[in-house]
Amino acid sequence: MEPLIPPPASAELAIVTLSLAALALVAAGYSDLRWRRIPNGLCLFVALLALPYWIGRAGWRPEALLQPLLFLLASVVVLVPLWLARLIGGGDVKLLAGLMLWQDGHRLDVMLAGTVLAGGAIGVALWALDGLRADGRRSSVPYGVAIMAGAFLAFFPLFRSLLLSLD
Repeated sequence: MEPLIPPPASAELAIVTLSLAALALVAAGYSDLRWRRIPNGLCLFVALLALPYWIGRAGWRPEALLQPLLFLLASVVVLVPLWLARLIGGGDVKLLAGLMLWQDGHRLDVMLAGTVLAGGAIGVALWALDGLRADGRRSSVPYGVAIMAGAFLAFFPLFRSLLLSLD
């Protein structure tokens, strides 16, 4: 059962910002797939779009940003050590941190599980393809694509409920 999502203060603003974030996520996924790099500007754009999104969702209530800011802080505490250990890329850390500003906790589990499962599937596919390479090189996993997939899984119900609230 989906959690109850309160009616938005401005569904139009929330829909536009969510749509722009989705486009930025597609661009980040493409960039990571093509060049194994997620531009800082895309990560910053996703993070900055969270403010007008929350204004659209909750009106001008600064307390609505408290939980997303706590998720951001928690993600930094968890992800920076992984980056320092070279287990995750810096762009991945920044993109995930920016996406935490969109979270209110209702779909965080879906986003994280979707990201992990998509990353695992991509990793297995690349491992299989690497076995076919004559030069013996190994591919790195474009985790930006997995992050995009997890975010889309989490945000689709929000987008749907916002569209339905326009009636």
